[in-house]
Amino acid sequence: MKPLSKRSLIIIVAVTAFVAATVTVVWAFMYKSTETYDNDFVAAQVSCQVVESYSDNVKTSVKVKNTSNIPAYLRLRVVSYWQDTKGNVVQMASEMPSFSVDTAKWIDMGNYTYCYKSPVNPEELTEELFASGSTITLTKKTTTVNDVVYEYEQVVEIIAEAIQSEPASAVESWGVVVGYDGKLALS
Repeated sequence: MKPLSKRSLIIIVAVTAFVAATVTVVWAFMYKSTETYDNDFVAAQVSCQVVESYSDNVKTSVKVKNTSNIPAYLRLRVVSYWQDTKGNVVQMASEMPSFSVDTAKWIDMGNYTYCYKSPVNPEELTEELFASGSTITLTKKTTTVNDVVYEYEQVVEIIAEAIQSEPASAVESWGVVVGYDGKLALS
């Protein structure tokens, strides 16, 4: 066998070095490890809670707390009905007591529905629904049927709703528009 020429020897060394480098790079990519990171994404949750003062059949304060984890628009519906002394709802025509709403902070949307004009940050409260000095006084009724006396108590329930403040178009389903300052107005 004939000895290898200098040129052949250089080619063999170069090819061997190239193959070794390629195998090393491929091996490094196969076993490359990266740092792990926690995903801190928190989904938005929208919720609210009515905060009211009630004593001796009089509601003196009604506010709503944004219990969401994002800013939200809030609205209230005031519902009146009658119940018997055992707490059962009875079929009597409801009567809404009169009260005044602070229209500087709330929009009267009709049918005893009121929308707070500004978005409320998480864990914060709206301003008072009632205008200064206004309250809701609940009444009682009695009726007599065949010498049996029935007593009824008026219930005024405040139902709160919340909707995310962004995108602004989300709240437009309530029949309002969002102004440039973020405040709501009737559409």
